[in-house]
Amino acid sequence: MLDITPKDIYKEISKEVIGQHDAKVVMSVNLFLHLVRYYTALCPFKMKKPVTLLCGESGSGKTFLTKVGCQAIRTLMMSRFDDDPAAHRMFPVCEIDCTSIVRDSYKGMSIRECIESFVREEADTCPREFENDLHRIIGYSILYFDEIDKICSSGTTDFVRELQYTLLKVLEGHTITYEIERRTAYRSVDLSNMMIVLSGNFPEMRQKRKDNKTKLFGFTGEVNDKPVDIITELQETGMATQLCGRISSIVELQSLTEQELCTIIIKNRLPGLESLFYALTGDKRILTQFEITEIAQQTLDLKVGARGLDSLIYRKIQQKLFDIDKEDYHAQFDIGL
Repeated sequence: MLDITPKDIYKEISKEVIGQHDAKVVMSVNLFLHLVRYYTALCPFKMKKPVTLLCGESGSGKTFLTKVGCQAIRTLMMSRFDDDPAAHRMFPVCEIDCTSIVRDSYKGMSIRECIESFVREEADTCPREFENDLHRIIGYSILYFDEIDKICSSGTTDFVRELQYTLLKVLEGHTITYEIERRTAYRSVDLSNMMIVLSGNFPEMRQKRKDNKTKLFGFTGEVNDKPVDIITELQETGMATQLCGRISSIVELQSLTEQELCTIIIKNRLPGLESLFYALTGDKRILTQFEITEIAQQTLDLKVGARGLDSLIYRKIQQKLFDIDKEDYHAQFDIGL
């Protein structure tokens, strides 16, 4: 019996992801639908696979949300379905960086080759006790295409258009044949059951919105005050109409606020460092609240998002760690050497 709900997945994701309520709701629902498709594969009714597009600035948490979401559903499955031995291996993530594909052009790996490489790796590393479940494990993987806007920019070349139509075939689903190294045998996997997550920055779309606001408040030129649908905006940036039509959910991640950044620092970044600092000196606090707020403000000023927090934190604590003397070592400090 399936006793996992979208709210359960949302709660599990919220343990790691700060803010981004709308994005977490969309991801929770689509992961739930993917789970339902997995457990109703033999039922007479068929459900189309969800295709999710995450839009947002760099550092807003698109990749992190996807990875945490996949781990959340895997954790829930292991806790609820003890009779499924393959639960801890379910829903592996294949991350494809569209930037490197566009950069390497015809000399690098294609989208299909990236997926084939992922499938072969999963097949080769799968323990023998799960070989009977291998087709099911790979068949319900999650394909994550990062920086999708790199193949959907205006002024696209023939190569980029070719990438879009290759991606379109992946969304529609086709079969990939792979070889098992341990045995001289071939198997095929159907991509039509894989969940697809696309993410991109789409700076052209945001810049066009800013330009329209400038015209509106500056009274320069003609202004179209009619709201523009996001599908139209994506098409104007260079995304093929057929590709837009295959996307079932589109959500825009908001830029993180100062308060959310402070929460991320306290909850996700500092615990390990504070444990080390306490073991060394006996002082439980390595950063004051003022210093945490200062780091969050610097992150906003630099526009680097959550991914820039670690470097700013380490810059702030370097001098504190350097100033530690042997006499400052906590009496209980022991690293087991």
